[in-house]
Amino acid sequence: MSFIGSTKILPKTSTLFSVRLSPPLTRSPKDLWRLDTAEKYVRGEEALGVWKPRGVSVVEDYSRLVTMERRAADVQAIRVILAASPNRVTQAGAEVWASEDLVRKALDLWQKRFGHRGEIVISQEPNEPDVSSMESGKASDSLSVESLKLNSTTKLVPRNDGPTKKGHLMLMVDANLNTWERRWFVLRRPYLHMYTHSNEVEEIGIISLNGVNIESNPEMEALLGKRFTFTLFTASNSRECYIYTTIPPSLMYTPPH
Repeated sequence: MSFIGSTKILPKTSTLFSVRLSPPLTRSPKDLWRLDTAEKYVRGEEALGVWKPRGVSVVEDYSRLVTMERRAADVQAIRVILAASPNRVTQAGAEVWASEDLVRKALDLWQKRFGHRGEIVISQEPNEPDVSSMESGKASDSLSVESLKLNSTTKLVPRNDGPTKKGHLMLMVDANLNTWERRWFVLRRPYLHMYTHSNEVEEIGIISLNGVNIESNPEMEALLGKRFTFTLFTASNSRECYIYTTIPPSLMYTPPH
């Protein structure tokens, strides 16, 4: 009976899941750009330490090195030819006319182009297509996106019942109207839970603090007209959250351990 008496009945409950979507492995060369092996473990990678692989700059350095070596080989070949050719005795009056012909030949040689007509540009980011190519490829892109099926991995995030801090904070819900609402925040690392009331029954949102940047400056406080205002930026800067409190955050309630 004591077990039944200590049971707490809640009208609703919430559970946190971690969902990861990744493209499937493919053997088609045109779909290799979707293959992400950044987080796959390679045996012996711990021996690399802080070393990280380079990007397309390796290809650019290689192309530059090959060009310099080819030019150096051409210079050495010309030196050998000039050293093997016999010295010619020319008349003093003919040097003036010969110099003009030499300049003309040099100009003609400079204006010629060898090898590939266009410059091959290697870039980490793909170039933006023009409007015509976008319109022509819109149908094919929509079909490829619809046909692409992502592999999902779902994990249940265990609940942390030991909060670090909790307290009321004002959350900006409408930046145009400067509307703020009072919410109950509970910090359970690495997540910041938002509740409607302090009874922690109705949970309205969760903010993951992994990679979040927190900024606080007097200029923003003067602009919003709120003291102790700070801004939360997500890791990809896709969302920002303005929060302020009437007391310093360091004086918020910390549950006893």
